[in-house]
Amino acid sequence: MIQIDGLSRPQLEKAAANRQMPFLKHLQDNEDYHLLSHYSGLPSSTPAVQGELFYGIHSAVPSFGFRDSRTGKLTSMFNFQSAAKVERDISQGRDALLEGGGSYANVLTGGAVRNRYCLSKAGGDGWLRSVSFPVLLRVFGLYVVVLFRIMLLAAVESGLAVVDFFRGVFERKSFFKELTFIPSRLGVCILIRELVKARMLVDISLGLPVIHGNFLGYDEQAHRRGPSSAFAHWTLKGIDHTVSVLWHAAKASRKREYDVWIYSDHGQEDVVPYSRVRKKDIAAAVAESARAIGLPAVTRKGTLAGMQSRRAQLIRSPSRRNAEIWHAADDQDVNVQATGLGPLCHVYFSSRMDAETRNRLAGALVEHAGVPIVMAADGQQGGIAWTRGGQFRLPEDIDSVVGSDHLFAGEIGYDMVRLLHHPAAGTLVLSGWRPDDKPLTFAAENGAHAGPGRHETHGFALIPAGIPRDDNGRLYLRPRELRFAALRLLGRYPLAIKHRPAALRSERGVMRMMTYNTHGCRGSDGVVRTDRIARVISRYDPDVVALQELDVGQERSAYADQAKEIAERLDMRFRYHPSYILREGSYGNAVLSRLPMELVRAGPLPGNGKSEPRGALWAEINNGRDAMQCIATHLSYYPSERHLQVNALLQDGWLNDPRCEGQVVLCGDFNMLPRSRSYRALCHRLRDALEMSGNGRVRTWMGLACLDYIFIGGDMIVRCVNVVQNHLTRLASDHYPVIVDIGV
Repeated sequence: MIQIDGLSRPQLEKAAANRQMPFLKHLQDNEDYHLLSHYSGLPSSTPAVQGELFYGIHSAVPSFGFRDSRTGKLTSMFNFQSAAKVERDISQGRDALLEGGGSYANVLTGGAVRNRYCLSKAGGDGWLRSVSFPVLLRVFGLYVVVLFRIMLLAAVESGLAVVDFFRGVFERKSFFKELTFIPSRLGVCILIRELVKARMLVDISLGLPVIHGNFLGYDEQAHRRGPSSAFAHWTLKGIDHTVSVLWHAAKASRKREYDVWIYSDHGQEDVVPYSRVRKKDIAAAVAESARAIGLPAVTRKGTLAGMQSRRAQLIRSPSRRNAEIWHAADDQDVNVQATGLGPLCHVYFSSRMDAETRNRLAGALVEHAGVPIVMAADGQQGGIAWTRGGQFRLPEDIDSVVGSDHLFAGEIGYDMVRLLHHPAAGTLVLSGWRPDDKPLTFAAENGAHAGPGRHETHGFALIPAGIPRDDNGRLYLRPRELRFAALRLLGRYPLAIKHRPAALRSERGVMRMMTYNTHGCRGSDGVVRTDRIARVISRYDPDVVALQELDVGQERSAYADQAKEIAERLDMRFRYHPSYILREGSYGNAVLSRLPMELVRAGPLPGNGKSEPRGALWAEINNGRDAMQCIATHLSYYPSERHLQVNALLQDGWLNDPRCEGQVVLCGDFNMLPRSRSYRALCHRLRDALEMSGNGRVRTWMGLACLDYIFIGGDMIVRCVNVVQNHLTRLASDHYPVIVDIGV
């Protein structure tokens, strides 16, 4: 799993259009990867997303900075003890996603046995403890290429950093801050990226079951210059190359059959600092509003630095790496605390506040302090939000708060309420999101995230087609769904989601058929793996599958019952027919179905007695509407023998049976070319689905010839045809799976 921190789907699509991420574009165009929207949840920040992804906990923290509900002290996820405590709390009794794996540059470790540069594991010695000088010497000794690449990239990045420095000074930004960003840029965008890549490559070579790396370069620059800036997008070229290296290494692994998923935890908004607009920081504004309604209020002064300043501090100041960011938080005179480390701010009061006073203060913050949204928990399962438009109930009136055109409005309302009721949430929660204007942030930054904005909640997931997940009818994912999909692929949950008594597609009048010659489950790498064939099938979620060249009880395939193993992994019913019985086992065809299925007939087909015996398997499928007849076969290489077998299938007992006058499918590996004598004979009785698709003839065997077909009869029509050619299918067998969506 590769996390590109802070990259929203709109910014990814912009980068792809500008050719800044060519490899990710290649995955979509050539490797059957699908680009999905990934809703971050609230707060839209890395620790909250990783809490849900790694442990299944929604809103694991109320924001990046918050007040500890036990100690009463302000803290943040930059505090290593606090991050470790959060992870201990949310991991209790939970199945950690990265158990037994590797975790790099994350906030949480996810239970990984190998972890580096994770905030919750860095301890008092600092986030980059393992990037100390002796460790760097050992790493560089082992990875000379990594050293050379880091030096080369650092030289290029240094030049760009200097240009950026003078640009920042020219734009009248702080000279000192611009200067400190140079080592931060080199550290986060180059050093950490290359070290994380090297660690992940080692883990791939070791065959760890799951590996998660976070690449921070874009997020770093987006906080500083804005998510649309050229400097932020420049970092995407290096990240794209890193993804390419990791992807190819994973696909070349002999230890494990890896999937590579690329996703972002959240996006970012182009923002304006609140202090620039109001000429005061948010804590001072809260104190003024409180005093205006008669409440004594004292708070600390000074605008909080943005996220990029905190990362710079981690890198440049080892002695302060674990320091708190609120230096006046424990002063005796302070009775109001605000955690404005971004566009989401929790406000805490030292004494309880009645509902009437709270409502008056919320109104004052909106009307006089210019805070776009003020929220508070209300009752056991609700909340209230105040905006310029008035007072609204949550989650019922969420459209009036975040805008009716928000892609995730239906879910954000519930996440907002969940956040407001978090034990560490403030009495009031302030948001800088403005649906009709540029959003505000309460820190010194030009790009920000944590709130309910359209871009900051809109990450992406670029994953192989057909990853088994329960999407509940939504057009997007959230971290919890990515988690369960990953656990299924790891074998820690059933690969199939559930048995469907009548498939959802069949209820809509569509059936998905697949025919696939498995080559005895022996891949192009020479390895026999039924699990790999099952993964290919599961990705495309067919209702019925016809499989050819399956071994049962043969020494060459470790005496496995391949049909049974594949069906069990997919949670499908199956019928197997041995067309070739050997001394130690058999070899034949199978039909697998998610729907109720009955065997009608299985038997041999005529041959010359000298070549390999051939057979056919006929199953009746109940698709919830009608009975569909499915005949699966594998015919001879030799034209004369194959023609005998085709003629047999067209006679009584097979296709000439009265039951085949309605919906019928004949599929398999026919070992014939289009327009051959056998092909023409079958087309007098049935229709070729590949021909009907209008997409041209596709070569289904090793990219050389079309040998696999799905023929249909009766009133069925072809909705869609797909012959899957990607890295996995080229590796799994010498044939490509043929998939047809049929209207029934």
